[in-house]
Amino acid sequence: KAAVKGGKAVVKGIDEAVDAAQTINKNLPSIPRPNKIDPSTSKVDDVVQGSKLANLQRTFEDLARKHLLPKYLKDDPKLKAGYTGSFKTGTVGNPKKTNFGDPINLDSYDIDYWIESDILFKKYGKKLVEDPEFRKLLSNTPGFEGLRPGRSGFTIKFKPSGG
Repeated sequence: KAAVKGGKAVVKGIDEAVDAAQTINKNLPSIPRPNKIDPSTSKVDDVVQGSKLANLQRTFEDLARKHLLPKYLKDDPKLKAGYTGSFKTGTVGNPKKTNFGDPINLDSYDIDYWIESDILFKKYGKKLVEDPEFRKLLSNTPGFEGLRPGRSGFTIKFKPSGG
């Protein structure tokens, strides 16, 4: 059992943290205990890969919000934006690719960005658009060394609202 002093828990591990939370707040429902990790079956590489991807996603989202979207928000402040593909999901999802279902290869990947806006769709059309300035920013950002060069690494697809 964890020691609880003045409403604060002094814990040494996850089991004690769960006990302490339940001791402090008697109204908490039963919290399931995490499974113990079996080193013989755990996929440490998958965990590391997922963690690295999550960090890249957060960095990318921050860079897009600060350096990419402002130039498009001028034309349409109501636009929606995001990204899709293996950079989003962590898994190759195109069944036509030979590596379908494989984890993303962070040594060679692309980012499929999209902006949904009727105004911008009319301006740019349905073709994939490059943004060399933003692409250069990504190239100079630590962690994005595996992003494919040029257009094959980053493009923007404009689509109409609801499409």
